[in-house]
Amino acid sequence: MTRPDQWDKRLFEVVTGRLKTPFAWGTNDCVTFAAACVESMVGINYLDGMPTWDDEASALAAIQEVGGMKPWLDSHFASISPLEAQRGDLGLVGTALNVCVGRGWAAPSGDG
Repeated sequence: MTRPDQWDKRLFEVVTGRLKTPFAWGTNDCVTFAAACVESMVGINYLDGMPTWDDEASALAAIQEVGGMKPWLDSHFASISPLEAQRGDLGLVGTALNVCVGRGWAAPSGDG
């Protein structure tokens, strides 16, 4: 996937803009956060057409409805080795979707 000029600046703005935003199902959970990061980089909202959710049960139902997290990711993005991950890449750790921010990974938590 080609990333347009200044994708890294837009990614930085999304990540830093949410540093103090607490975890919230459907608006700032691991999937919506990762989707916002991807959209900032490439201009595509991969959540268009997906069912929405507002709690853990409805999030799990939405994931099941699209065939599961890994199959859904594989249908949209090329899979790479975790050792090859670079800034802006997505990583699935268990059931949590994370965004590579360089030497570390970002995802929402209870306090941001």
